[in-house]
Amino acid sequence: TVLLPPLETRLTLARNLCKAMLLYHSSGWVHHDFRSYNIIFIGGSAIADSTIKTYSAEYQGLCLDEPFVIGLGHTRDEGDISLMFADKKAISKTLRQQRRYWSPDYLSSSGRQRTARPFQRSHDIYSLGCVLLEIGVWRPLESYTWESAYDEDHKKWHKRLLMEEGKLRAMCGSKYTEAVMACLNWATSDIETDVQSLAFDVLLKLEELIV
Repeated sequence: TVLLPPLETRLTLARNLCKAMLLYHSSGWVHHDFRSYNIIFIGGSAIADSTIKTYSAEYQGLCLDEPFVIGLGHTRDEGDISLMFADKKAISKTLRQQRRYWSPDYLSSSGRQRTARPFQRSHDIYSLGCVLLEIGVWRPLESYTWESAYDEDHKKWHKRLLMEEGKLRAMCGSKYTEAVMACLNWATSDIETDVQSLAFDVLLKLEELIV
């Protein structure tokens, strides 16, 4: 049995990660590798001082309300050309993990060419949606079975993630689910042309949640 953190703790975590993404994009940079593997926490006992603060968001000895985003090895200015290859033939364990968080739009290349589009802020927003989904259902994407069909058509993996909508709605409510789906379905959104507006809209949805 998996012990879930309280809903309010997970919502706070989701809000803080969304804010971090917005701050990062405001500098004109893209993360390029936003996934749960690159989010770390420090132990509550290591920093908590009963005279200063009591951590209600502590979970298994970790302070979930203060996440640290790492994995900055692929970060770059959004205007720069991406040198990453979304090659299904690559055997890198890191790449196998990363592709679960990359949008179908980005993973549209073959082994003979670089990705059809450079990595953009909208791709980071899609990755954010994947992480918010993990937080909502409290299950890492790594635990989902990767079918061979996903290698041939990454949109099928995207559809697999969308199948979690019902479970997510039951566990976190409609507004949280709407925020996650907005990230995962950004390509069909009316505000696709303004990714920053999309990110702010997602944050507003998260800020409206009261537990």
